[in-house]
Amino acid sequence: MSSSGSFETTDDEGSLETSGGFDDDTDIDDDGDSCGCDETIPVGFGTVVDGEFSAETALSMLQTPEIPWHWTAFADPLRDTVMTIAISYEGGQVMHGPDGLDGCSWLSVPCQSTLMIPVVVTVTTGDGVLDASFPGTLDVDVDPLFPGMVFREQLSAEELGGTLMARPLADSSSELSSISVHLDWEIDGTSPGIYLGGSTDDGNQSLGQDVG
Repeated sequence: MSSSGSFETTDDEGSLETSGGFDDDTDIDDDGDSCGCDETIPVGFGTVVDGEFSAETALSMLQTPEIPWHWTAFADPLRDTVMTIAISYEGGQVMHGPDGLDGCSWLSVPCQSTLMIPVVVTVTTGDGVLDASFPGTLDVDVDPLFPGMVFREQLSAEELGGTLMARPLADSSSELSSISVHLDWEIDGTSPGIYLGGSTDDGNQSLGQDVG
């Protein structure tokens, strides 16, 4: 398999604004203790955080091989094809979240992922069914319990190329209105996992599966 990842390292660190973080969600829990996640702050593309990763090193580790793919949702004969994924950084503000829990007693919830990297993702299939390039956020979480890199995005019909939205579905008389793209990797960038889901008037369904 050949790697198809594309990583541009154009950096706009010189224009960082420390006011770009999210509002502090600090609150008071039932015991009167302060709680809430620390503010998410902007960092440079090459800045190492928590002694682990920078956005630059995280992207350089991502493995995006050509992946054997099998469509399962369509009414016409099912096809085996090859899916190609490319991830690139083309500028934009990298954010650093506090990770951990918000400290709100037994009601604690996870804080945002450690690194949030603006990226452009391109997903195509060799049969021409899917051809899409779209922006989103790659979350890099170094939490020892659930480490990994995750990308999730919901795409409308207008954002998609290829023939996917026009193809009849096997289990629904409705047409696809949008698709969900969920990509995840191990924290070292290996073992990419793929989920493509379609939304219709009848509900949601998986569109295919990785057979690699």
